[in-house]
Amino acid sequence: MRSSIKHPESNRTLLSGRGRKGFVMMMVMAFVLLMSMAVLSFSVMIKNDMTLIARAKTGQQARNLAEAGIYHSLAKLRNSGIPSRADFSGSLDTGTYEVTYVAVGGRILVTSKGTVGGTGVSRTVSAELTGTRVPPALTKMFAGGSNIKARATVEGSSITVVGDIHANRDVELRALGGGVVDIQGDVDAVGIVREGAKHDEPDELDDNVFINGINNDEAPVGEGVRRIAFPVFDYAKYEQQVRNTADHYSGNHTFNNANLTPSKGFIYVEGRATIRGDTSIKGGIVADEITIHGTLTQTPHSGAIYPTRNFILAKSGEISIFDGIDVSEAIVYARTDIRTRAAGTNVKINGIILAETGDMSFWNVQTNVEYTYQLTYPSDLDLDFDYDDGEGTPDEGVRIVNWTR
Repeated sequence: MRSSIKHPESNRTLLSGRGRKGFVMMMVMAFVLLMSMAVLSFSVMIKNDMTLIARAKTGQQARNLAEAGIYHSLAKLRNSGIPSRADFSGSLDTGTYEVTYVAVGGRILVTSKGTVGGTGVSRTVSAELTGTRVPPALTKMFAGGSNIKARATVEGSSITVVGDIHANRDVELRALGGGVVDIQGDVDAVGIVREGAKHDEPDELDDNVFINGINNDEAPVGEGVRRIAFPVFDYAKYEQQVRNTADHYSGNHTFNNANLTPSKGFIYVEGRATIRGDTSIKGGIVADEITIHGTLTQTPHSGAIYPTRNFILAKSGEISIFDGIDVSEAIVYARTDIRTRAAGTNVKINGIILAETGDMSFWNVQTNVEYTYQLTYPSDLDLDFDYDDGEGTPDEGVRIVNWTR
């Protein structure tokens, strides 16, 4: 019988083939595991990216809502004026916005928070607004479209102004006989500012003329400045609002020792309004011209419907003061002149006094004037009017000057 002899390396060869198969299987399994991990990681990454994209999209929607609130507030201010300024909220298809205001000097900071509906995601945007339709004349205590003349003539007589003065022509201030002129604010003119009888030279008539505590022509003043523009009032709207009421007068009218409390905050006279005796009014009055032979006392109107009717307006003529006027809070405005017309006249005004095309003149013997500046802004100013400074540079209206996103 033939015997079979095996090569000593035959088993190694067989084992080596099996080992290779196991190694390949392990490699395949490792590769599958690696690919599974890569797919899982890629899936997580895609999910995260989709989440980030969704968040960015939602965040942008919230920012868009917030900016919509800013533009809404801009439209409201342009349409209704500063007195309409109040916090408010609004909504669009994607969510809501809440708008708040903060006054910063002559500008307004508007903040809007936009929130996307159903997500709770919100963004806040702020904007600084300027040119808010405050006509330049309203930033002055009293302003004249022509000249401003004020003098204190005797011991105990005084002209006191807490606020700024501007004349589109010249300012003249005098004190004599122990009288005192005391201006606590800026004084400027398109023309010159004369203290006493001489321009830029001390004399006996400016010893008691003080501008911010400085007398004898030593105080800094503004000369050769730019003209300022005056507000525009919507008289047709005023007349329509009180037509067919007891507060409307179709011709000249005299108020004698009257106590006037107009239901809509003001009286409208189509003609001259004459004040006699001790007459009081709560709110305001509009007339072609106003003559005060007695004493007119004004107090603010504060009704919910018409809260900004605190004005005394001579829409086409002058305001003549023979005795006295005491204004708690109002714009006192004349299309032409505002003048004291008799000795011993007393004028006290908290608010603003404006003579658009004429003179502001307090020149009579023993006249006493006391002014305190207070910004008073009726809501019916013509907000669409471009206020021209007289040199071709119009007011651009309410506008955004700075964003914080």
